[in-house]
Amino acid sequence: MNNFGLVPCKMCCVKLIHKPENGFGFVLKVEVDKEEISFQVFFPKLNQKVWLKPTDLSCGFSIGMVVKNIPSVITRKSLGVGKVLRIRKIEDIEQVLVDFFDSGKKVWLPYQVLAFTRDIDEKFYNQVLEDKDNTKYFAIRNLAYALELWHQNTGGLSHLDIEPLPHQIHLVHHILNSGNYNWLIADDVGLGKTIEVGLLISALMAREIVHRVLVVTPASLTNQWRDELKYRFNMNHFEIYGSDFNIFDLTHWDKHNFVIASIDVIKNDKHLYKIQNSGYWDLIVFDEAHKLTRVRFGDQYKATERFRLAVQLRKLTNFILLLSATPHQGKHDKFIALLELIRPDLKKQLLKLNDHPEIVKDLIFRNSKSEVIDLNGNFIFKGKETFRITVMLSEKEKKFEEYLKSYLKKGYKASELSGNTYGQAIGFVMTTFRKLAASSYPAIISALDKRLKKLIENGSNTNNKMFKLFFKDETDELYNLISIAEECLYNDSKLHNFMTILENITKNNPDEKIVVFTEYKATQNYLKSKIEEIFGKDTVSLIHGSMNINDRIKAIDDFEENNRFLISTEAGGEGINLQRKCHIMINYDLPWNPMRLVQRIGRLYRYGQKKVVKVFNITTSDTIDGYLTDLLYSRIEQIVKDMSIVNNDYKPGLEAEIVGELCELVEITDILESSESLNRAKTEEDIVYTLQKAREALEKQRDILVHASSFSAKDTTEGLSLNVKHLEKFCFDMFQLLDIEITKVTHNNSVYELKLPDELKEELGFQSKNIRVSFIKDPKFIRKGILLMDINNPLLRILLEKAKAPKFGGQLAIIQEDIDGARFIKSSILRWQDEQGRRIKQEYNVWLLKDLNNVEHNSSTFSDWLLENESLNEVNKVNFEKKLIKNVIDIFNKKIEERLAALSSKNLFPESFENISAGYILNLSNKNSILK
Repeated sequence: MNNFGLVPCKMCCVKLIHKPENGFGFVLKVEVDKEEISFQVFFPKLNQKVWLKPTDLSCGFSIGMVVKNIPSVITRKSLGVGKVLRIRKIEDIEQVLVDFFDSGKKVWLPYQVLAFTRDIDEKFYNQVLEDKDNTKYFAIRNLAYALELWHQNTGGLSHLDIEPLPHQIHLVHHILNSGNYNWLIADDVGLGKTIEVGLLISALMAREIVHRVLVVTPASLTNQWRDELKYRFNMNHFEIYGSDFNIFDLTHWDKHNFVIASIDVIKNDKHLYKIQNSGYWDLIVFDEAHKLTRVRFGDQYKATERFRLAVQLRKLTNFILLLSATPHQGKHDKFIALLELIRPDLKKQLLKLNDHPEIVKDLIFRNSKSEVIDLNGNFIFKGKETFRITVMLSEKEKKFEEYLKSYLKKGYKASELSGNTYGQAIGFVMTTFRKLAASSYPAIISALDKRLKKLIENGSNTNNKMFKLFFKDETDELYNLISIAEECLYNDSKLHNFMTILENITKNNPDEKIVVFTEYKATQNYLKSKIEEIFGKDTVSLIHGSMNINDRIKAIDDFEENNRFLISTEAGGEGINLQRKCHIMINYDLPWNPMRLVQRIGRLYRYGQKKVVKVFNITTSDTIDGYLTDLLYSRIEQIVKDMSIVNNDYKPGLEAEIVGELCELVEITDILESSESLNRAKTEEDIVYTLQKAREALEKQRDILVHASSFSAKDTTEGLSLNVKHLEKFCFDMFQLLDIEITKVTHNNSVYELKLPDELKEELGFQSKNIRVSFIKDPKFIRKGILLMDINNPLLRILLEKAKAPKFGGQLAIIQEDIDGARFIKSSILRWQDEQGRRIKQEYNVWLLKDLNNVEHNSSTFSDWLLENESLNEVNKVNFEKKLIKNVIDIFNKKIEERLAALSSKNLFPESFENISAGYILNLSNKNSILK
């Protein structure tokens, strides 16, 4: 026999070449004497151990056997455990085709590198319990598989600084289960679309489905995406195209597999060619997808550069995700164009969308604020209260307003008379002055003073038109404006109202924390100085746009741990989360773009907020811009209340989601920035008209999106319910088994100091045997070098690997505790693939058999039992009738086949299943029950 020197490994299954009637045997020992090799083989049929030569042996494996790969070279990694599919002989070379469970790979291997492993069903049928087949090892083994599949299906063990919410986990689970990764994610504003994408990418990477990802986003969000993926998911490998790297040679694209790109950069001809030749991407994500526009004029289409870019990139991937809270916007042809990007194959069906809106169920997933719940099943959003604080101006302040309005009218007039470029520049200056004046006196004084100084310094000697007079006597008017504004500083009515709010809030609760928003740094510094005059120094934290991410994090930490007040500018407030320690917000000035206000409130009104959010909006109705913003926001509030009435019942939970959607559709900034906005009556008419159109667009959008897939609390109960407590239980039990000592517990029982045994320390490659770990996803811990017990932690990965190994044990158990009245238990991993044979889905399942007609699937009782079991078996032997056990096995396998069929679709086809464990439950409550 030609075996090319391969020596059969221990437990390799062999037969005698000349006496095949003796049946198969297992290699027990291998001995080498003077270069001669001998094998001790046990033949079950003969119940004999026999020493044999290599030339006496041939392959003894048969189809259906479970085997483990034992490489002939110790430096090679095992392919794992699998099932024999076929056996072949080429000349004298015998090979076995094995379907390996973990990888899904089907590989032809020499039979000598395969070891027989008992199948769970066989052990269960023969009631063969080995040393480590007991309750404790059984629970740990099941936890290892369940946790790993929980992460693979939901990203639940990803590197997050918060726990993923049920609606986020469900969205990821739904998309993964669909077998189709082309979706429009249309969640309400503030529900965490970035987190959902991060979870999805993490889960797809865990499945080894994606290796290259491109995220396309507006330029203003590129850094935010990189920071979110880095700090929340530990995805440090994402790079920003054009900032972190550039491409000068197209062959260098293979060095960049995780890329974030500004859509307005890569649509440019200079970069478009490079991105078109960037190679295949496993997944492309488009944020703010509603900005991809294609409209229809009769039989013709007109597409923007952004949309044409998306069409080009669609050719480079099989999977695309579009993100938008407002994909429809009342523009049906534009909406159809987005759906065509997702599924070009459905173009004809999409043209009939009005007649068949249910088609969006397989294209769009939408979560709503009024429906989402926390991990305990409670509605996330506790509600918010908005208070309008109207400032009454003094006579001096009214005089300033009159002078300012006169100055602005002259400036806008000059803008109209000065041509396009120069005229637009003057108009921009006037609009900026208006916003600064609406913010604070220090903000407008600083800007007017700079303008005056430039005019005086440059006079008529400059070639820069912006440093020349916009109109006659501008210098005199600036002197007057600055003089009056400085007088107003001594009796600042807006500041007085603001300080009164602070004093009233802190009077009842001196420790109350308050966040203040303003658009400008000058106002920010003004408020800081005034607050510290009353409440003391070092009571205020600041956040503004010129700070880097680390400085912002420190400012938030200072606010949450020590300071009472946080003042943030508009730019500084993007992406910060303040809900853990604060529920009160004061908007010192109101943004002209209402979506900005929604985003501000979203810093507090988000998951983790335990109280009702209270928002104080300061308005000055006596000023032209104060009146208009007051009108804008009061009208929005009224529309939201009107639309929150469903079947004659007012549903306050709808307000939060409707206001976000409505404000996303309101295009009001151009109206307010126009010179015509100084005409109060005309501007009021424009605002009312624009809001009415936005409402109509929103109603159309909601009519369509009601058919989208969405979160439902009952859908989250289908899989086995797991949480961080299961992870803790698994780790603590493994610490005990592997002699990992917990030497100290610190940070309010949140951080564990561990001492690793030398062997494990070497296996992990750690420099020290002393490490600190935590199960709490707190970014402060990460910055202190504390290891989070998530999927990126090498210690957790090796614990999972060891607990899943066949030699670990726990494949069978006798359980002497009540688990929902069941008598037998079985757990399995079920797997599905796509039409091209790629593994798409894996699922951990556990079945509890109560009687021959009653099998419960993924019982919450079993989930609870995994947390509570502690003892080893006292009983290590059972003696059930073989006929009964055969019936039980048949029932379990029938349930497996039903589950495989039930979750199959045009995108998912059954691949295989792997038995993980089985058990006999001898609980006292069922001792008299009889299975027939």
